[in-house]
Formats: sequence, structure tokens, C-alpha cells
Amino acid sequence: MVAANTMKKLLESGWPFMVQYDEKGLDFEVSGTDKPVKKKGLIFFKSSDDTPALNSMSETVRCIEVGPNMVQQIHTVLSSAYMPTMRAPHVQETLSEVLAKDLKDQTTKVVAASYMTVGKMTGDTLLPLPPAETYASLARGAQDKDSIHALESAAMMWTGQIRDILALESETPLLQGQHPGPDYEVEFWRAKLRDLGSVSEQLFSGRIPKVIKVLENVRSSYFQAFNKLCQEVKCAHDEAADNSKMLNVLEPLLMQIKNDDFDQLVRTFQPLFHYILLVWKHSKKYNTTTRMVVLIREICNDIIQRAEGFLTETPLLEGEPDSAVNLLKESLRICITFKNIFYRYQTRANQECPSRPWRFQ
Repeated sequence: MVAANTMKKLLESGWPFMVQYDEKGLDFEVSGTDKPVKKKGLIFFKSSDDTPALNSMSETVRCIEVGPNMVQQIHTVLSSAYMPTMRAPHVQETLSEVLAKDLKDQTTKVVAASYMTVGKMTGDTLLPLPPAETYASLARGAQDKDSIHALESAAMMWTGQIRDILALESETPLLQGQHPGPDYEVEFWRAKLRDLGSVSEQLFSGRIPKVIKVLENVRSSYFQAFNKLCQEVKCAHDEAADNSKMLNVLEPLLMQIKNDDFDQLVRTFQPLFHYILLVWKHSKKYNTTTRMVVLIREICNDIIQRAEGFLTETPLLEGEPDSAVNLLKESLRICITFKNIFYRYQTRANQECPSRPWRFQ
């Protein structure tokens, strides 16, 4: 009776539907497929538009198992099951040469897209590898045009992914009219360093160097450009490492501006600009006008936000006039102090670094 009621409940659910269950299978939950997967589950869907009957479920109902990491699961199924099946000789032999090649190419693209999506879910840039057989024969000296094309296509895909990372700049939110604080700057370079480190590891170890070597051996027109791009990744990684190291030194003071009592911020300004001047003197990559302008604008954004919060804790028009005036004076005092200390250190920078003065306001 319980089983019959359960089946009736499932059949009356909207199609498709998902059944999530615990590890022991003693408890289950029925929901739509748009709900997050918190535990193991099965997604049921109809193979036709007809309403399934109990005596024909094996023919009219299909299901797939899902888990919390569904994107990884989809990629695993595609790469481990569907791709080998689609490329198997007994499948390829039933197709025309053109259709067989197109099926190989499209399957490779789908698997590559799922692999890149897995990386995006974890904040990483994953460079999808071509099937091993596409360059195994080339490594032995054979001139297989289809394999060469597959490797060149992979190099083009990697180029697009890497260019997207190299094009990332911390000033983008400012240019878009947003108002990030310096904590965004710290996290931006930390994330870019991690991403470039992951890409560098993939480019210079494992199977990708073998692909690049094959492209060099067959004198591919893509080799020189991609080899140059690899050097750009090295330089960008070095820049991100230096920038992140310098910002890590500044981070405690930047966090004080965000978290200290507003009327105590002035005590942070002088040590902050002292560190900024040291960065200007000793950094290998972060001591440029563009980087400094972005950082100081972000610091100003935090100060403005703190001032706004300070003035709105108690609505100005609801209190005594003298109290409102004092709040405004205190806000102005802190902002003017920040400005004066900036000009003081600008003068000091121009004296101590005459070849690289602070040419920004």
C-alpha cells in the first residue's frame, strides 16, 4: 500500500521531477528539477508526451542519477562514456567520412565546453585537452591533417581562454561607474595570481607541452603565436605575484579603514601612505601611475562610504542643529586630513624619486 501511494505521488508530480533521497534510501523528497541538489537524487522524465501508466513505466519513463556536483558529473559522463562511444570504430564505420569527422569535432567541442564549465564553477580556468589519439600519431612523425587541425583548434581555444584572463584589469569596475573599495583590489590580484598559476601549471607540465612540441615539429603556423602567448602568461604571472605581495602588506591598514571607528581613521592615513610610498619605491610591477590611481580611488571610495554611514547613523534633520553641524565638521576634518597627507607624501615622493614623481592628483 505504501509503495502504491508512493508511485501514485510520483506519477502525479509535474514532469520532469526529481527525487532526492538519503544514503540509506529511507527518506525521500520530490521536487522540480529547478531545486538545488543537496543529496543524491534521480531525475525522472517521460520518453513521450503520453501520461505514464504503472504497467508501462519501464518503456515510457527514463531517469538519470544526479548529485550535488552535477556539472562535474555531466562532464564525467560525456568524457568517459559518450565520447569514447561516439568515436568508437563500430560507430564511425556506419557513417560517411564527412559525417564521421563532424561527429568527432562536435563531440570534442561539447566535452571541452563541459570541462571549461567545471573550471568556472570552482573559479579556475581549465584548458581542455584534445583526445590523446589526435597527437599520438603526430608525435611519431606521421602527417595526419585531421589531427593537426584538431591540435590547432585546441590551441586556438586555449588562446581565447588565456586572452580573457590577461585582459582582466582591476580598474574595470571603476570605468563602469561602480565604487569598489581596496579590498576588491586585494582580492582581484589574489584571484588573478591563482588563475594564472593554474594556467601556467597546465601550459608547462602534463600533456599540453607535448601538444606544443608537436605543433613545432609539424611547423604549424600557430606555434610561434602560441609560444609567444606562453611567455606573456609567465610575465603576467610574475606581475600578479608582485602586485599581490605588495597589496598583502597594505591589507591590514586597508581593513582598518573599512572597520575602525570613523573618527579614528586619521591615525591610519599616515602609515598607509608610508607603505604606499615604499611600494612605489620597491615594487617591480605595482609602481605605475595607473595602479596607484586605481588604489587611491578605491581607498577614497571606502572613506566616502564610511562618511556616509557616519552621517546617517542619526538622521541629521532629526537631531539638534549643533549636533548635525558637528557631524558634518568631523566628516570634513577626516576627508581633508586624508587629502593633506596625500599631498604631503606626494611632495616626499617627488623629492625621493625625482625620476618617477607622483604625477596624479
